[in-house]
Amino acid sequence: MGEPTLSQFARPLHVAHMRGHKCAHVDQRTLGHVTVRRLLDREPLLRVAERGVEAPLADLELREMETQPRARLVVSGSAPLPVAVFEQMQALIGQAPVERYGMTETLITVSTRADGERRPGWVGLPINGVESRFVDDAGEPLTPDGSSIGELQIRGTTMFDEYLNRPDATAESFDGDWFRTGDAVVIDDGGFHRIVGRQSIDIIKTGGFKVGAGEVEAALMTHPAVVECAVVGASDADLGQRIVAYVVASDVDGTILIEHVAALLSVHKRPREVRIVDALPRNAMGKVQKKLLS
Repeated sequence: MGEPTLSQFARPLHVAHMRGHKCAHVDQRTLGHVTVRRLLDREPLLRVAERGVEAPLADLELREMETQPRARLVVSGSAPLPVAVFEQMQALIGQAPVERYGMTETLITVSTRADGERRPGWVGLPINGVESRFVDDAGEPLTPDGSSIGELQIRGTTMFDEYLNRPDATAESFDGDWFRTGDAVVIDDGGFHRIVGRQSIDIIKTGGFKVGAGEVEAALMTHPAVVECAVVGASDADLGQRIVAYVVASDVDGTILIEHVAALLSVHKRPREVRIVDALPRNAMGKVQKKLLS
């Protein structure tokens, strides 16, 4: 067989997100090691560190990827990858990134495959040993059709056992042996998953429709003037909730952005209001705090 090829990987991460990479990302045929280096001398990564870890690739100078034409595999996770960034990466490095989904409680459970389809905005199929389903508000399983939104539930060999010393929280998190992720998902008839967002804050019920905030955010991000955005639902006497977008942008009117989304998505998914802001509120880990947007 000869000597196995030594693989290297580079991954800009907040140190708290290193998790199991020290032992998981080594060639199974060799004894590998991981060196953690400070990369703050690299300007793009410095800007990522200053902003946090919520959407690092959106801030990364993607053109630096042109210097890595020999990369065999590019993987994205931990935060949604905007479709526009997916497409830029594909154009610059000649391959589409592999996207995957998981939680602390479940590890990685859904992923596109290195040798399979890689679809912008979608995170792929359950990995071996994992099953998924999605349910409506009453807990009834939905039929995968590529458009219905439901709560993603997972079961399989990667699952945690329990929350330590929190039996009530553990019981509330399971429906039989199905773990309630709290994430909203769309599944198509081929089993591909698209994560819409958190059930508690990213699903907006407006005018009798369920709208995923992430879908609206992705549409907004395709406008060249938009740097970043967050979409929330605000109480509305007529609609139940109205879609409000908080946008960091330059030299653009909110009306233009509303029309931009309406042209890309169904009209009922357009923001009813756009608020231009200097920055989005974030926690210490860099995640956008939508509950502070009002």
